[in-house]
Amino acid sequence: MSTAAPAELSVTHDKDRQRFTATLDGEGEVGHLDYDADAITMTILSTVVSPAFAGRGFAARLARAALDYAIEQGQQVVPRCSYIDTFVDRNPQYAELIVD
Repeated sequence: MSTAAPAELSVTHDKDRQRFTATLDGEGEVGHLDYDADAITMTILSTVVSPAFAGRGFAARLARAALDYAIEQGQQVVPRCSYIDTFVDRNPQYAELIVD
């Protein structure tokens, strides 16, 4: 029986590159979310998770980080990534952010 703690996922934001990155202890980068933003709008372009790490909630962590950041900045969100549409459908508390 292993007593090792589960690996920790951290999400960091690189505002200059307009990217949120998910990093897993011992594995490095496992996913990222890219966006384009101005003072009013954040356009989420893509959410990518390595296939080896799919189904573990990492895309949701990236989406939540980006949408929470948009709230902090007072931005509306334009989803150009189908995952964000799915995420918002499952998390309706973010629905008021979405514009087309």
